[in-house]
Amino acid sequence: MIKVESCRHVDWWRGFDAPDLSDPPPYELRPAFLMINRNKRGITLDLKSADGVALLKRLAAVSDVMVENYAPGVLDKLGVGTRQLAGEVPGLVALAMGAFGNRGPWRGFRAYGSTVEQASGLPFVNGQPDDPPTMQHVAYGDPVAGLYGAVAVLAGLYRRGQSAGPAESTLIDLGQVECLFQLGADAIVAQSTQDERLARQGSRQPLSMLRLALPCAAAAVAVAVAVVDRWIALSVETAAQWQALTHLIGGTWAAGHDLAACKAQEPALEAAVRAWAAPLAAANAVARLQQAGIPAGPVRPGSHLMADPQCAALGSFQWLDRAFVGRHLSSRSAFRLDGQAPPLGGSAPTLGQANAEVLGGLLGLSDPELQSLARAGVIGQRAVWPA
Repeated sequence: MIKVESCRHVDWWRGFDAPDLSDPPPYELRPAFLMINRNKRGITLDLKSADGVALLKRLAAVSDVMVENYAPGVLDKLGVGTRQLAGEVPGLVALAMGAFGNRGPWRGFRAYGSTVEQASGLPFVNGQPDDPPTMQHVAYGDPVAGLYGAVAVLAGLYRRGQSAGPAESTLIDLGQVECLFQLGADAIVAQSTQDERLARQGSRQPLSMLRLALPCAAAAVAVAVAVVDRWIALSVETAAQWQALTHLIGGTWAAGHDLAACKAQEPALEAAVRAWAAPLAAANAVARLQQAGIPAGPVRPGSHLMADPQCAALGSFQWLDRAFVGRHLSSRSAFRLDGQAPPLGGSAPTLGQANAEVLGGLLGLSDPELQSLARAGVIGQRAVWPA
C-alpha cells in the first residue's frame, strides 16, 4: 500500500498544530499516525503541479486500487479524481470516501470522523436521559467507514476477477455518514414507530434485564491513575442470570421470567449491585460474578492492554522500530488467516520515506530526475509550509 501525502499540508493524523520546524519535527512523532499507518510506503507529491499530477497518474496505471478521502470535488479539480482515473486505467478499483458521498445537497461538505458522528444522529441516542447530545469521542466515522471501504474494495476486486472480457474499472462512492447508520439502526427503527423523541437510557438496554458499569473498591481515590483499573461491567440477559445475581447480592426481587417486572426494579437493583461491589476489588467482584454464571468483566484502560493475558496469548501487539521514535509497540491485525495474523511489514512511514523506492524503483525515475523533482518542490522529505 502506498500513501500519497503533500509536503505543504501534512496529513491531519500527523498533527494540525501551527508550523513547527524543530528537530525532530512534531509531525513525525504523533502516536495516532504511527498506529494507523504501519505497513504502508509513503511518498510525497505536489498535486498542484503538472509533474505531481503526471506522476500520480503513472502510479495509478500500475495499481489495482485507488482510495481517496478528500471532500468530493477536491481531486477532480486537480484532474486526478476517482472517476477520471477509473476511466483512464482499465481494471482500476477506485474508492471515494467523502463524508456524505458524491450525491445530494451535502455532497460538498467537508467533515472529520467526529463531524460525521454528529450528522449520523448517534449523539441523540447516546448518554444518560438528561444529557445533551453526547458523542463517543472516538470519531467512529473514521474506522467504521474504513471497514466498509475495505469490504467494498474487495467486492470490486472480486468483480474484476470474475470478468471474462477486458478488465472493467469499478467506481465506488461511499458516504461515511451512511456507514454509521448501522450503529444506530435499532434507534432509527424505534424512532420510526413513534412521534415523541426516543428516550436515551445510558447503559441500559430495553431487552436486557440489567446492564451496568460500576466502580469497585478504592474508586473514590482522587488520584486518577489509582482509579482507572477499578471499573467492571456486567450484563443480565436471561432469567437464570437474573436469579444468580439476585441470589449473590441478597434481597427480595421479582422473578426473572417477567422482563417488565425486572425492568421496573432495574434502578433499585443497580443501586444494590453498586453497594455490593463497592468494597470488593475489581478482580474479586468479576470472579464472583463469573462463577455465578453472570457475564462480567473488567473495564480495561488502554495502558493495561499490553500486559493483558488474552492479548499476550494472541500476540496482539508487536515491537517495531522507526526513525525519530525508536522502538515502539504497534497493534497487529485483529483477524487470523489459517491461524496466523498478517505480518507487520514495517512501521508508519516518515514523510516521503519511499520516494526513491516507489518513484524510482516502481516508476523508473533516475536519481537525477528525483533530485530535480525535489529541487522543484514536487517531492520532498521535509514539510514546507506555504509563505
